Amino acid sequence: MNLLPDFSSHRFLLVDDEPFLLETHERVLKRCKPGDIVTTGDGGSALRAIKDASTRFDCIITDFDMKPINGLQLLSAIRLGVNPMIPRNQPVIMLTGNLDADVRAAAFQLDVNGFITKPVKPETLYRTIEQALQSPKQVMPIDFYRSVKLPVSKAA
Repeated sequence: MNLLPDFSSHRFLLVDDEPFLLETHERVLKRCKPGDIVTTGDGGSALRAIKDASTRFDCIITDFDMKPINGLQLLSAIRLGVNPMIPRNQPVIMLTGNLDADVRAAAFQLDVNGFITKPVKPETLYRTIEQALQSPKQVMPIDFYRSVKLPVSKAA
């Protein structure tokens, strides 16, 4: 049996509009004893959840298909610096059942730290989180991110 990672010093924001999946991913993450987990149901709520240094997160784990603001729109807003309290190089992991190549391409153009296809295997999630926390992305200039074309989610 593999040892679970220790996330006790890390804060996570889970974003998904499906309560069952949000609860499932939270339960999986709790096995690693995170310092804190906050959940929210869409990208707009996620952007508003971070108000100051005390509400910052080490990693945001978000679904793609949500409304009114989907996961790619959330990632784009972070990379564009829409909320000045969120660092532009904020680690973000995208979870999706959408296998559209345009979604994957846009996520990688926006420097997503991890991209996991649902259903999410716990080991894959843990490994992806560890990689995101250990290897922060170097962000591009804002104009680069403005030029990324975002595909529309089914939920939008």
